[in-house]
Amino acid sequence: MHSRSPRFVSSSFLSFQVEYKKVEAEDTSQEKRVKNLEKTCQNLTAKINMEIASREAVEAEMKTVNSEVEAIKRKNKKLEEGIMKAQKDVEGKQEEMRGLVAEITAVQGKNATLMSRMEGEEEEIEVYRGELDAVEESCKEVTATCSKLRSRIAMGNAANSEHRARVAQLKNELAFIRREEGLDESGRQRPILIHSSDSTLVDRLQMNPFLYEAQQQRNPVPMLIEKMAQLLELLHYEQKTADGCLGDLAKSNSLVANMRQLNLDLSGKKNVMASYKSQLVGRVLQNQVEATTTASELVLTGLLLQDHDFQDVLGLVRAYGVIESVNGLHLNKNLLDDSSMTTLLTLLQELPYLKYLDLGENHLSRGALNMLESQLRSMDGVTQTAHTADGCIEVRSGKQIRLKVRIGDQKACRPEPSARLVPTASDRGKGDTPTKGTYREGEAGTPDAESSRLGSGEGEEEVIGGILEELKVDEDDRAVGNKVPIGIGGPGDLSILDRRRSLSSTSSANRRRGGRGRGRVSVGRSSLQKGRRKPSREQLPPPPMVERLPDRRVLDKWQAGTYAKGGTGSFE
Repeated sequence: MHSRSPRFVSSSFLSFQVEYKKVEAEDTSQEKRVKNLEKTCQNLTAKINMEIASREAVEAEMKTVNSEVEAIKRKNKKLEEGIMKAQKDVEGKQEEMRGLVAEITAVQGKNATLMSRMEGEEEEIEVYRGELDAVEESCKEVTATCSKLRSRIAMGNAANSEHRARVAQLKNELAFIRREEGLDESGRQRPILIHSSDSTLVDRLQMNPFLYEAQQQRNPVPMLIEKMAQLLELLHYEQKTADGCLGDLAKSNSLVANMRQLNLDLSGKKNVMASYKSQLVGRVLQNQVEATTTASELVLTGLLLQDHDFQDVLGLVRAYGVIESVNGLHLNKNLLDDSSMTTLLTLLQELPYLKYLDLGENHLSRGALNMLESQLRSMDGVTQTAHTADGCIEVRSGKQIRLKVRIGDQKACRPEPSARLVPTASDRGKGDTPTKGTYREGEAGTPDAESSRLGSGEGEEEVIGGILEELKVDEDDRAVGNKVPIGIGGPGDLSILDRRRSLSSTSSANRRRGGRGRGRVSVGRSSLQKGRRKPSREQLPPPPMVERLPDRRVLDKWQAGTYAKGGTGSFE
């Protein structure tokens, strides 16, 4: 270090001391200030504590004051609401007071008017009292007069009853005189009329108007004679009409007898045809069974089979023992309808190995075909049924076709039994084949000959040909024109009955002669052609009678309606 001078050191020391004293003085002053500040702080903290305590007390007071203020506010609000309600009530009461005041004023006005009216009415009451006294006096006078009038009325009633009794007595006397003299109400002579409760003939003949008009005349005898003449003419005409009706009745009775005989002949022919048909079906089945050993196909086309024929077919199939070998059955063109469905189902059950069934060209309805399909579907082992394009029903058991039913075209309606045989016979007998009137002994005597005739179709042609000839005779008879019909309308032409009777008697005689021990007898064309010969002059029937028309002089509209050309409907 560098050495300093002493002068310089002393001056610096002095300055240091001065500064030290200044610093000490500042420190003492600062300590005083600090002490003062501490005192002031203590004072301030004490004040602050006092202020905090006072503030808390003030806040507690403020809370109590606020709660009181809120309570006061609520009370003021309630008071204000009460004041408002009171004001509204006061206003309503004031309005009511105004209305009451107005009513009071009106009532006071009414009272004033009523008081004025009462004063006026009191004056009127005084006037009315005077009038009432006068009326009482007049009433006394009226009661006195009424008593007098009642006594006079009693006297009048007694006199009136006497007069009425007298009038009734006079009326009875007049009625007795009218009954005795036959007079009407006006005193004129009453006409004599006819009354009938059981018959309307009096009204239809207009008898009462005529009697009334005749009795009005001075001399009714001519009109009565004219009327009697008309009645006699009418009775004469009615008698002739009754005689004609009796003749027509006799002819009708003969017609009924002839028709009964014709029905008997037709029933015999029907029985012959039924027996022939059953034998024909049996022969057809026999030929088919004998032709093939198995008889797998039964062709019964066009045989017009019915229910009993199906039963015969089943019996023959059982008798020949070919039930299990029948695979096909042809029943087309047999005119089968819905009534044959039960028999067809029986056939299906009886023929277990049947594979083909032909039902075409019959008269089965859609409902019957649906029933047939449902029965086929319900058979044992059948899984489904299907329709093919060619009109068949295939019955399947799995993939195998078990049965095939041909439906084909079914017709809409079934013709009458009389219309069945004519097309079939015309189809089979178109050619001019010779026919025979009766069987020969070699042909009709044995069953073999009969079966051979059935198999060949000769007997069928004979029987059906005879029936066709008789049908032609009937058509010729019906085609006769300009003939009066048989019956009440006229006498009619009885030549037809004679011809039919001769034909029926001939056929019945032939059947009686040939039917004993010879089986079936057929009526041929030859016997019918004999009956169709033209009669000679001696055998010609009398000319037909023409029905008589009534006269133009008719009595009323009832008889005028029977005149052919019309009438006047009045007296000439």
